[in-house]
Formats: sequence, structure tokens, C-alpha cells
Amino acid sequence: MKKTGLLILLSPLVIACATTRAVRHGPQTPDDAFPGFVESGEVLVGGASWYGPGFHGRKTANGERFDTHAMTAAHKTLPFGTYLAVTNPENDKTVLVRVNDRGPYIRGRIIDLSYAAAKAIDMIKKGTAEVVAKVLWPQPDEQHLPRSADLSDKRASLPPAETVIGQTLVSTSGY
Repeated sequence: MKKTGLLILLSPLVIACATTRAVRHGPQTPDDAFPGFVESGEVLVGGASWYGPGFHGRKTANGERFDTHAMTAAHKTLPFGTYLAVTNPENDKTVLVRVNDRGPYIRGRIIDLSYAAAKAIDMIKKGTAEVVAKVLWPQPDEQHLPRSADLSDKRASLPPAETVIGQTLVSTSGY
């Protein structure tokens, strides 16, 4: 009986400590922190690191020149052009980034951020952080996508980074 009681008491702790890499919830409402975007429902949780000085000016996996001062990120599998709202739960700071490179190649990490993005969520000094990254889709409008675009297709045309990333760099509204 004591073992059963202990098991029941420890179950929530074990469940809370388990790491979920991706959770699907389905499309959500528009993201107030980043106007013009709607949450896709896909949430990634895991380690983040940043890269910059040694890569500045080099070509990224999608052919762009890497800019340490741009709000960009590397992810192993998300399509190029995917937007992510990356939150550092330690300080509730969030940054909007666009995937334009591949990586990280270190076990346990889900995303590499540019220097500027890492600085925006205060992870430069530490070098790494556990983050929550929400995949965002642009809302269709005259400036971004044609109204007939199917937002469930991640390969749909995405707006240029400058149009969106310049609007809101950091949000402290939480995740």
C-alpha cells in the first residue's frame, strides 16, 4: 500500500520532468505578440545555442549570407522560411526568428540562434538555454500571402524577413 501511495505521489513529478520535443495542438488564434502571424500549433521544447562571429558573411544552407545581426536560426528539419517565436522561460523574453540554416549538430539541442536573436532573449553570456519555440504562420493579407494560400502547407510562400521581423523583435508576454 505504501509503494502504491508513493507511486501516485511521484507520478506528476516524473511526468513534469519528461521532455517532449514536439507537441501538436492544431491551429491557434492569432499571436498578439507578433501581429500578422497565427500559431501553427507546433511547439518545440529543448536546448538552444547561438552562433555568429566565425560564420558572419558565409553562405547558409539556403544560400543566404549569414548575418549575426539578423533575427535568424538554424533548425535540422523545418522548412527554410519557417518563422518561430522562441522564448527563454528563465526570463520570459521572446524573439521572432526565421529559419535559414541547418543545425545544430550537438545532441540535445533543437535550434541555433543568430547572435542578435540570442542577445534578445539574454542567452549570450550563458551560451545555451532551454527554450520553447512556437512555429508561426503568416496570416494571409495583401502584404503577405494571397487569400487562397493554404496555411497548413508549410511550403507556402512566406513574407520576406524584413517585413515582419522589423515589427517586433522582443516580446515579454510569455509563451
